[in-house]
Amino acid sequence: MVRFAVAIALSSGVFFSLASRLLRRKPLPPSPAPLDWRSFTEFLYEGLKWVWRYDSSGHVVTIVPLCPVCFYQVDLRSDARPDSSTYYGLRDVTIFWCDHFKEVKRQLDGNFHEITIRVHKEINRLYDTHEWENIVRQQMTSRSQNRAPQ
Repeated sequence: MVRFAVAIALSSGVFFSLASRLLRRKPLPPSPAPLDWRSFTEFLYEGLKWVWRYDSSGHVVTIVPLCPVCFYQVDLRSDARPDSSTYYGLRDVTIFWCDHFKEVKRQLDGNFHEITIRVHKEINRLYDTHEWENIVRQQMTSRSQNRAPQ
């Protein structure tokens, strides 16, 4: 009987000790609010900032490349480069020119239509993997830090 009373006393002591620890524990931070997928309208890809909008049915439309530094819309120049692996010995390239900085920001293989298809595929990949959420959260944090008074 004495052993039973001692066991109850010890178990109640352990119980109260654990309960007090749990009560003193800091609450977990609230989980971030869910994001609307339509807030994902820009990202950096292939050294350029790409922006777009959505039509009424939620499809990506009007993909536009911007300078990654000044966010000025870049001009496009089509060109061809020698390439012995192609039938004509040339391959299409698109040159992205920033008028603000007066310099080439990027040169990518393919014509602009082919490049925007690659960008669209990357947007879809980011949706499918939910990586777009991290990008939007980083952009929101960056914007809030830029707005903070100094």
